[in-house]
Amino acid sequence: MRQKQANARHCFVCGVDNQFGLQINFYDTAPGCVEASWMVSEQFQGFPGIAHGGILASVLDEAASRTVLGANGSRRIVVTASLEIRYRRPVPLNTPLKVIGELIEDKGEIIHTTSRIEDEQGHVLANARAILVEAPAELATKLELGPDEWQVYPDGD
Repeated sequence: MRQKQANARHCFVCGVDNQFGLQINFYDTAPGCVEASWMVSEQFQGFPGIAHGGILASVLDEAASRTVLGANGSRRIVVTASLEIRYRRPVPLNTPLKVIGELIEDKGEIIHTTSRIEDEQGHVLANARAILVEAPAELATKLELGPDEWQVYPDGD
């Protein structure tokens, strides 16, 4: 099972129309599991040749939250309550990476997930544990994206 998830138009991590963003595509690989391929480019550098930790945090957060979305078009609105990150190895620029998110436990309003960034050899470069919460109804209504803002876009390759 490998099914593409929807992207937003202007999200920093997945936005297809965000020229300053990462434009990452996520795919469901199993229930509660997502993956993406990614390369960090120079504009997201921290130290020379190394990805900035804040960019890695954004990607880990996105992967964690996408574990509850599903490629079937479900639009469960969750927000991150906490994100605990471990930076294990420097993340090089312009190198193929794999981003993985996994659902650990879904208690309804409170969801526990993990995410990680691996190199081509499978070494974990950074990983995170996240606690997500269902957005309160009044916030969820404000965060809801219309079909022109949230859809599965065809792969460019």
